[in-house]
Amino acid sequence: MTVGDPVLRTGSPLSVELGPGIMSTIFDGIQRPLKTIAEKSGSVFVPRGVDVPSLDQDKPWDWTPEKLKVGDLLTGGDKIGKVFENDLFPNHFIMLPPNAHGRVKEIMPAGNFNVSQPVIVLEFEDKEKEYKMS
Repeated sequence: MTVGDPVLRTGSPLSVELGPGIMSTIFDGIQRPLKTIAEKSGSVFVPRGVDVPSLDQDKPWDWTPEKLKVGDLLTGGDKIGKVFENDLFPNHFIMLPPNAHGRVKEIMPAGNFNVSQPVIVLEFEDKEKEYKMS
């Protein structure tokens, strides 16, 4: 941004994406992954208008679900599984976002999943919602 650039209010709070990969990546102040930007731009400087996802959307993670069963009642902040991220944080716990709630309709078995694939489905008032690792 520079002096005079327009600023638009979205009505949404400033937020960041959480999930596997966050503990092993270096970000700038607005959660842009610096290594990814350097690889794509071929420069150590962040080019104007760069837009890359905060977390690697394609990297597979070794997902291990919590001991949950269909029908269990869950709410925001409940742990639903874990992945191995690195030796400093061997158990990166995956939790439901704050606004999540419902009964477990389906939970994915242990296996490789990326952050954009659903790992659990909750049902509340006959509506289903899928949740991912991010």
